[in-house]
Amino acid sequence: MLPDSAALLWRLVAKGASPIVPLNEGEGGLPLYFVHSIGGEIASYSELARLLSSKQRIYGIQVPQEKLSAVSRVRSSQLLNITSTL
Repeated sequence: MLPDSAALLWRLVAKGASPIVPLNEGEGGLPLYFVHSIGGEIASYSELARLLSSKQRIYGIQVPQEKLSAVSRVRSSQLLNITSTL
């Protein structure tokens, strides 16, 4: 089961929300940004954001929902390329 924050992130992605997602609201100062993983999502950063200082503003930048299918196609193509060399 996903932690509550990761489940929330997946719901936001499913709704096609903004690609900038707050992971920790913090108190100010310069924010820290996590860029999406190869799969286009940022849910994998939710635990790291939780472990960092609660004073730090942290945002995740995810691939917009409409672009995720293109990312999946590229990933599938690359996997085929890799497996063809085995």
